Amino acid sequence: MTQYKNEVEKQRKLLEYEEWAEQWNHIYIADGEMTVYYNSGRVVKEGVEIKPARNWEDNYRKMEQEKDELYGR
Repeated sequence: MTQYKNEVEKQRKLLEYEEWAEQWNHIYIADGEMTVYYNSGRVVKEGVEIKPARNWEDNYRKMEQEKDELYGR
């Protein structure tokens, strides 16, 4: 039963991460060109991905750290 709970918890974390990863971190516009930086580390410039996303486990730790800082855990 513990193994099942671990798998469920892992899936819950993965779904939470996937939602967070697709959110914009920030947008930069200069000289008519737009560059979008996502929480996952992915960078898209003028609709073309120029930097791939980081490993999801590393990003999940970053997301948890940001939540801790935001909510003071």
